[in-house]
Amino acid sequence: MITRRPYRRYTVTNVFLVACCVVYGVTVFQSGNIASPLDGQSSFAFGGENLGLKMIFSAANVSFYGEWWRILTAALVHLSPVHLGFNTLLIFLIGREVERHYGAIVMLCLIVASAAGGALACMYFQPEVPVGGASTVGYGLLAMLIALSRVEHRDLRGPIALLLVNLGYSMLLSNVSLWGHIGGLVGGTVIAFATASTEAGSSGGEGASIRKKTIAATAATVILAFTIWTGLGWHY
Repeated sequence: MITRRPYRRYTVTNVFLVACCVVYGVTVFQSGNIASPLDGQSSFAFGGENLGLKMIFSAANVSFYGEWWRILTAALVHLSPVHLGFNTLLIFLIGREVERHYGAIVMLCLIVASAAGGALACMYFQPEVPVGGASTVGYGLLAMLIALSRVEHRDLRGPIALLLVNLGYSMLLSNVSLWGHIGGLVGGTVIAFATASTEAGSSGGEGASIRKKTIAATAATVILAFTIWTGLGWHY
């Protein structure tokens, strides 16, 4: 009998986490600074601009230079080892559970919607501050975890407490983008609503409704398209 390898259930989660680590490694190599990889210039960097500076979200770069891809790539950029470690741990723990239940397509939609939602919120409420990090995706996953706990009739107090603790952390620290986190949470909530009424008896993953996956993909596309449209016409 042939069995499916467990890691295949978490393909999108794993690829996203690896991408975050690779980008961090490149920025460390270019800057020569593992503690603050967007600062400084390594003698081995061949004079090129730091990759993280090209990927981090900046409302000005999106609006005036048409660099719309920063809306998505900012989620891969991290500013310190602690920043990278905290975000990847959160996504590793929650993302695999969400992807196991809902499948790879919904997980990909969640990443897009949360990253774009975080960028949109920053565009409106703190456009002068460049931001980066996968915490937008982490907050989207917290919304999905609450929805998943409700679908599976689990105790909601744990996921809700985890969300509130993280929001409190965002409010207390001045160097954390509260609006980016709120935007990521809203993006994740939209995807959670889009997949909330998965048919009874479905365990998610391959058994999830095609209709629900289509709704999630449509919602993520609309959020991303609106963020790009807003960004390209944004002036502050």
